[in-house]
Amino acid sequence: MPPLAPVAHSATSAWSLQSTALPSVSQGSLFADACSSPTSCIAVGTFEDGSGTQVPLAEQWNGTTWSVQSAPSPAGATDSELHAVSCSSATSCVAVGFSGAQALAEQWNGTTWAILPTPAPAGGSALDGVSCTAPSDCTAVGTQGSRIGTVTLAERWDGTTWTIETTVNPRGAPAPHYDSVLGSVSCTSATACTAAGWFTKTIKNDVTLAEVWNGTAWTVQATPDPARAIVTKLAGVSCSSATACIAVGSSFSRASDSDVTLAERWNGTTWKLQSTPNPAGAVASSLGSVSCSSAVACTAAGSFEGSSDLFSLAEAWNGTAWALETTPNAATTTGSVLDGVSCSSAASCSAVGFFDSPAGALPLAEAWNGHVWTIQATTSPSGPAAVSQLNGVSCSSATACTAVGFFQNSSSTDLTLAEGWNGTAWSIQPTPDPAGAGTFPGSVLSAVSCSSAATCMAVGNYQNTAGNVVTLAESWNGTAWTIGTTLNPAGATNTALTGVFCGSATDCTAVGRSFDAAGNQTAVVESWNGAAWKSQAAAVPAGATRAELSAVSCRSASACTAVGSYNNSSGTQVTLAESWNGTAWHVQATPDPAGATASALVGLSCTTAKACWAVGHSYDTSGTELTLAESLNGTVWQVRATPDPAGATASYIDGGVSCSGPNACSAVGSYTDSSGVQLTLAESWNGTAWTVRTTPNPAGAIESQLNGVSCASGETCTAVGYSAPSLFNQRALAEVKT
Repeated sequence: MPPLAPVAHSATSAWSLQSTALPSVSQGSLFADACSSPTSCIAVGTFEDGSGTQVPLAEQWNGTTWSVQSAPSPAGATDSELHAVSCSSATSCVAVGFSGAQALAEQWNGTTWAILPTPAPAGGSALDGVSCTAPSDCTAVGTQGSRIGTVTLAERWDGTTWTIETTVNPRGAPAPHYDSVLGSVSCTSATACTAAGWFTKTIKNDVTLAEVWNGTAWTVQATPDPARAIVTKLAGVSCSSATACIAVGSSFSRASDSDVTLAERWNGTTWKLQSTPNPAGAVASSLGSVSCSSAVACTAAGSFEGSSDLFSLAEAWNGTAWALETTPNAATTTGSVLDGVSCSSAASCSAVGFFDSPAGALPLAEAWNGHVWTIQATTSPSGPAAVSQLNGVSCSSATACTAVGFFQNSSSTDLTLAEGWNGTAWSIQPTPDPAGAGTFPGSVLSAVSCSSAATCMAVGNYQNTAGNVVTLAESWNGTAWTIGTTLNPAGATNTALTGVFCGSATDCTAVGRSFDAAGNQTAVVESWNGAAWKSQAAAVPAGATRAELSAVSCRSASACTAVGSYNNSSGTQVTLAESWNGTAWHVQATPDPAGATASALVGLSCTTAKACWAVGHSYDTSGTELTLAESLNGTVWQVRATPDPAGATASYIDGGVSCSGPNACSAVGSYTDSSGVQLTLAESWNGTAWTVRTTPNPAGAIESQLNGVSCASGETCTAVGYSAPSLFNQRALAEVKT
């Protein structure tokens, strides 16, 4: 594409973030819910993002539909789940669970979820139950690690901070066989809470546990266990008053040789066992949660196992007896489970859980209207892949850009990614991946060049069935991407194309690097004539021990320039530039910054034979990485002064450069500030000097980088890259300068 006329820089031009399209995955489970009315429920749980990481899930019921809410994960967390939720009103809820090895608490204010800092016991902790009587009065229970095993944990929220309360641990089996757990809690006031769980009485005998809070201290209440039971656990508790509580769970005995449902009732003085039914033919049954709207109206939810599958289970207490209720099951052959239930009245309950599908676990919600249970349509989490990145971009106009890169699917396999910009929004363009491509590095697109909105070429690499990394090229015809056959040097074990330039649909040049089995690295050049890719011999600098080409720019089929780096005879990495005259590639002499210990050119843009800009980085004698720019006047390359952001400890413009004219260029990359955070970087050339331009960074990102840039005019540029909101979580990023 011929260069556009240069446009003078405006003092008011600025970079701004664009919303990119993100590949998504869908999988999740709901563990608990809380309803403040029949038309207002909050359910919480977890779902698996594209990297396989468990992240918090929250959904809201408005009386008609369930919708996913955005629940945050702690920075750097690799496994976060919400196990319980309590709402003191429709606009005030607290959910608890764990993240990594420590407890997690989040608060809903009617608009957003926010993480609440919790204490971090040395042995680790997790919260499994929570009950709130007011926005500033919540009690959560769970477990923490200790030198004697797992012990009970209770924490109280006063509206400002969480504080650990001292709980009781009945001593039974000696460490390390000892466990003591509080799995649920129900509070009728700030001075009246009941928690239920279990503890290890002997090495092979788990028994029920109940503790009560009187506003000052937790004390153990005596709880009965079924005769001959060897494992009995309470999983849920609900109190309609301080003298009326129901706790549910399961019990395993040698007599039945299976789990059966369990319920106990507190009358203000003692806990007593209640008789609960089990579905006919059930191999095992358990109740995981209970909700009482009054002393004579409670509903418990759980699951039972048939001959092969799991099925949802609900039972109702009418003040006299428990009775089974018929619950529907999702259309699946692998099971449905109800983990949480909440009733705002005897005739209005909501139960949540999950069902297994071919795609994995998906959220399940059922509603009780006083007569029948029915399945409600839930919204499966549509979360972006945890890793997605854009590596290159090419714009044929301000309203026509194509960006390429990769993302990781739920199996952590890298797959190609392409997105198109239509002047309003980015949208994903389906891209093929080579048959048999391996898991890592999978398939990656590194660069793209578009000679028109309907003609683009993208290049990169993939891992073939032999385990070698080989070249990859895909072409866009305005409708679909198609894989082309590329070449690889004989004996190469790792070859990648990292730069491409297309003057038309039948004239493209791609560059990169290749390693042989001995680890020797050579530069690679391939050309496309519209029908096939052909190899071109790259020039080899005298004394070079290894070389690579990173970017290429052509004025015509017989006039191209490529840049990169090579190691000289002393082993020092130095800059490299080559020119193509239609017959052969020739090395051009390039300088390196004075005192540099290593230098490389990574990006290139040529508007005429006498106007080329190359950018990259160099290292000074102290090991600091600095920005680097060199210009070619048609005869000689020379280093040009580039600024580094104030306070930067490292900076580079390896994301490339795009010039719409000799006096209008933009280069992008990133820098590390004094606090160690990596931020986006953009610099512009106005014909006299390079200057740092202010670029935005996504809120909360711990790392952001721009990998490619394309300018349709001097003041209309698009840059792409990635940002990381947390460790192991990387999202595609796009910014525009107008």
